[in-house]
Amino acid sequence: MGAKIIMEKIFDRNSTVKEAKNYKPFAEAVEHIEWGKDEEDTLEEIARRVSPSWNPDDMAYGLNRLAELCYNDTEVLQQFYTDEEKNEDPEKKNTALFWFPTGKKAPFAISIAGGGYNGVCSLMEGFPVAAKLNEMGINAFVLDYRAGTDDAADKSEEDLHRAIQFIFENKERFQLEDSYAVVGFSAGGHLTAEFGTDNRGYKTADLPKPEILGLGYACVNLEFTEEEKKQQLSEDMFGKNREKEYYIAKRNEFTVLDHISSNYPPAFIWHTMEDELIPYEDNAVAMKEILDCVGVRNQLKCVKHGLHGLGLGTGSEAQGWLEEAVAFWKNQK
Repeated sequence: MGAKIIMEKIFDRNSTVKEAKNYKPFAEAVEHIEWGKDEEDTLEEIARRVSPSWNPDDMAYGLNRLAELCYNDTEVLQQFYTDEEKNEDPEKKNTALFWFPTGKKAPFAISIAGGGYNGVCSLMEGFPVAAKLNEMGINAFVLDYRAGTDDAADKSEEDLHRAIQFIFENKERFQLEDSYAVVGFSAGGHLTAEFGTDNRGYKTADLPKPEILGLGYACVNLEFTEEEKKQQLSEDMFGKNREKEYYIAKRNEFTVLDHISSNYPPAFIWHTMEDELIPYEDNAVAMKEILDCVGVRNQLKCVKHGLHGLGLGTGSEAQGWLEEAVAFWKNQK
């Protein structure tokens, strides 16, 4: 069932982390949301302190949709690993799906936030996008995956595959059509982009092909940066204190650009030219060129100005990218 509408919004840019964490309907979900270090920080202060690209109004927008759902007794938090699986591997307790239903049978999308494989920024990226998708009549899930652990890239990929399997196993309960998209940002964009590859994607997991992948400032080229940053990236994705040859082999395995064929899903790509963390030309442009070469339909939205991490992008030059992505999706049917 879809949630009833609460006319009065509970959260705004001046809401504190403490207020959000203490909101009783969030009780089960709190541990699966990364809130920042200081509970007295407002959403606006989190954005100012951590990343000027984060929009506190978008954060509040996503939280308010989550509050609507929780308040009306929607089973927002969904566990896709069994208790037995989590007991065998306790790290799997750090995973979940947030369910954002529309209340009717419809296509669905999975929203995957970034965080450099050290965390999962669903508050800033995942929730606002899921809320906007609901407004457009699309059911949504937000993935909380394992990060900040050794072999985070492998483990998060396992989480995504298992989550999608779980969703399809329960599609009648969730009121879902078979049509689906995966949308990710930064490291979550890398995880999303990997899902289309020949070596580690949907085919290897025996999962249905998504109708589109949405790649927001996604890292698809792991060889784009200087050695010091490359080493840090390797440690974050593949674990610390490994041999150089191991890191080289893993980067080759996980560089999306090297594993694309005509089987890749249609892709909507967007990226700012000023991105200070993931270079536009080496990632977004390179991705488009390879997709063009293998004959995969794609669309690149070039955003001239803006820093890394815009998420939904309200108030920035990227605003409207999600509507464009959904229009692209509809054109694939």
